Amino acid sequence: MPKLSTYSIGKLGVNVDTDPVHSDDGQLSKAQNAIRDPLGGDGALRNRPGLVALNGSGSGGSISGGIGVPLTKVSTRSMLLASSNGSGFADGWLRSTTAYATNASLVTSNPAKCRGDSKLTIRTGIGYGFVGRPACVYKNRLYYAADGYTVSTDAPPIRVWDGTVDRELTKIPASITYAPTPSLAIVSMIAANGTLYVSVIDGATGIIGRVFQVDPDTGTITPLGGEFLNPVPYALEYANGVLWCGSFNFVGLGGATYLPTLSFIRPGIDTAWTLAQTFLSYQNVCALKSYNGLLYIALTGSLGNAALLKTRSALGVLATAQTASTSGGATFTNGYLALEVFNGNLYAVEYDPATTLRIRKFNGTTWSTAFTGVGGSTLAAYSQLLVDNGILFAATSGPGGGVLTDPNALLSTPDGTTWTDQTSHTLSENFAGGFGVVTS
Repeated sequence: MPKLSTYSIGKLGVNVDTDPVHSDDGQLSKAQNAIRDPLGGDGALRNRPGLVALNGSGSGGSISGGIGVPLTKVSTRSMLLASSNGSGFADGWLRSTTAYATNASLVTSNPAKCRGDSKLTIRTGIGYGFVGRPACVYKNRLYYAADGYTVSTDAPPIRVWDGTVDRELTKIPASITYAPTPSLAIVSMIAANGTLYVSVIDGATGIIGRVFQVDPDTGTITPLGGEFLNPVPYALEYANGVLWCGSFNFVGLGGATYLPTLSFIRPGIDTAWTLAQTFLSYQNVCALKSYNGLLYIALTGSLGNAALLKTRSALGVLATAQTASTSGGATFTNGYLALEVFNGNLYAVEYDPATTLRIRKFNGTTWSTAFTGVGGSTLAAYSQLLVDNGILFAATSGPGGGVLTDPNALLSTPDGTTWTDQTSHTLSENFAGGFGVVTS
């Protein structure tokens, strides 16, 4: 009988697909418990040994089998409120891992400071903090208007923080009208439609503004439509393929000459903004929110007129949903300051600096009062409503022009009925409008 010498058995591993006749020398068709013997020569096989005891304790025996168990990374949810001092200069972020149920910490880098309201020179003279919404979260990344630039000298930057790394994403280009003077400041930004939308004010006096679309991954920045001549773009909302922009006529920049407006554009389709509505002098748009098929428009009071909460239907019909209760002479220092949808209900902040702070709730049929300020610190202007992880927050923003008893105030509620004052955990900092939560 001829002698057959094989020196590479098992060297090429196991091949379960090829017919044995066509398999290469050195391949096995199966080898459930066989491994190449590391101490032998080519072709030496041996049984796979058991595993050594994990920690050397217990029975001290070998492990003959096992299963794969996925390991979950321990994560941290960082909630951040942009903060500023009493003069509106950026202080950093108030960071909390307990939704402000315990004391927050002040972070001044990683992420860098968010744009302070001192950059918004257009807010001078307003009776409470209109600081926009200079931050948003998209795909677990915080995008925000950074503060580290000199107004009218440097371009306002947008930065992004993923919970670990903080970097610059892009900068706002100068407007054609004011070039080469850089844009003044970023006002608001939202994440919607797989992108970011950003409103800005331009020039040293800030009477012209623009709205941009920003790619959250590449930082590519694209202007939407043309420039806004005072009033400047302030509040943004995206609904049903349409981007809405409400404008704001700030005191000292044209006075009653320029009327606040509501405009819309279809990104990627329209090349210009369409004017949807013009409001009265100083009847500024504070917030926009889509709810139950209607666009809700929060307005300040105009001279001699109470603040209004209006709706606009898909057919363009404008109606009044609520009229604010005011303390005598209604002026632009009262208004519906913020809107948010929470647990299927619409919430709206109604404010008058003399007597009234109410957070109103609408369930689609009936309006009710969810929270009432009773004076002192609770009468602060909650110009921000924020939702995260089943909790609704109401936060003040900005130093408030000296009329607020306590410009630093923060409320939270899990149900819209029971409210907890978390102000004591915010280090006596003022809020600058930026808010976001990132898990790392």
